[in-house]
Amino acid sequence: MTPPELKKQISVLRKKLHAEMHTGMMDPSFAEQLDTLWKEEMKMLEEALPQYRQKALMTKDLCAAKEVVVKDLSHLKECDLDSSVYALCEKLKDTELEDIADPPAEIPGRNGNVIMTLQNGKVCFVFTDEGSVYLQEKNLGTWTCRPVPLFTDVLCDNGILESDSSCLIRDLDGGVQRLSYARIDTVEKLMKVKLYG
Repeated sequence: MTPPELKKQISVLRKKLHAEMHTGMMDPSFAEQLDTLWKEEMKMLEEALPQYRQKALMTKDLCAAKEVVVKDLSHLKECDLDSSVYALCEKLKDTELEDIADPPAEIPGRNGNVIMTLQNGKVCFVFTDEGSVYLQEKNLGTWTCRPVPLFTDVLCDNGILESDSSCLIRDLDGGVQRLSYARIDTVEKLMKVKLYG
């Protein structure tokens, strides 16, 4: 169903609902029609997700956030952390930076040399020796780099991907920080996005 067809179907059902509310009689097929309409809407939103992410990557404020997870890895055992975060911090504590993989997409006007990339098949955080962190995402089958750094003051010597929207880094003081951004990865999140503004 195309967007105009969906809009027309909604209009028809709205009139039908209004009429049935006045009579107090509900056609049993009406609930089935509403369910079908809802499924079509969800399907269309699912298809729109990568298109929205592509546009957001280039134009929107991604609500980038940096937070301290552990001030000093030598005191990791004293920290009250979720078990999965604790395991990732232990891994950061006990490993050194591996070979640097090339970023999947070009970085126009890059600030500094690439020292680390953290990536999976959907996202890539690219770190430079000047403290810039660039974000790349794969949407619509192609890797694209956000034109401006997600962060500009991150100096670290190791890192690990935590999720599609966050990574943990070991800073130069021996602590762990979480870098994250608001990634629209579900239909429910897309439905909450303001269309304008």
